[in-house]
Amino acid sequence: TYSGHPLQLARLNNGGGTLGVDEALALTTGKAAFAATDNDYTVNGQSNGLSDPDGGYEPDLNSLNGPGGVYNVAVLEFDFQTTAIGIVFNYVFASKEYTEYIGTNYNDVFGFFISGPNISGPFANNAVNIATIDGDPVSINTIHPFDPDTHPELYVDTWNTNPDCAYDGRTVLIQATLAVECNVTYHAKLAICNTGDDDFHTGVFIQSHTLSSPYSQPGALTILPQ
Repeated sequence: TYSGHPLQLARLNNGGGTLGVDEALALTTGKAAFAATDNDYTVNGQSNGLSDPDGGYEPDLNSLNGPGGVYNVAVLEFDFQTTAIGIVFNYVFASKEYTEYIGTNYNDVFGFFISGPNISGPFANNAVNIATIDGDPVSINTIHPFDPDTHPELYVDTWNTNPDCAYDGRTVLIQATLAVECNVTYHAKLAICNTGDDDFHTGVFIQSHTLSSPYSQPGALTILPQ
């Protein structure tokens, strides 16, 4: 199931030079098809009516982003069956909020929530969020270049280096993992939002064909070769 404006969800092809991933599922707070366009792209948000300054519409995201409320929410949910004892997926997080709005309430955020057998987390349906870095949610304020505690090694400047990217900054390609049971059904929820206002679009790009179930216990977070 999908909740959001139709233009917030797209399949991205040949985005490797701009977004660090060649083929991906794009889930954005703006127009997904414009992700790999000119950096001067000024249509910053895609208002979709799925906004709530109090965060009640999407409490899972609101619990990640801090004060400000959620705007332009896009949520994709699906069930999947495992074939082994772990799951992995690769993704890139990018935003127009970089770098002017680091440290503010405009803390756009992404969550990948997994629920199912023997998972006990703090989110809806006892889900856990596997889009984290050292326990921090993936957001503007937790991945940026200005503080050694905010994972600057994961940040890529696209404002000064890539005029064909619609975002001012992005992460490297990151791999997330989770230990699961074999041959059972789990539920996944991918969710992204603007925080504090409905401007300055943000997106997550799930690398095609990477959501998989490996035949070994998954390890820690992996930063993939660029």
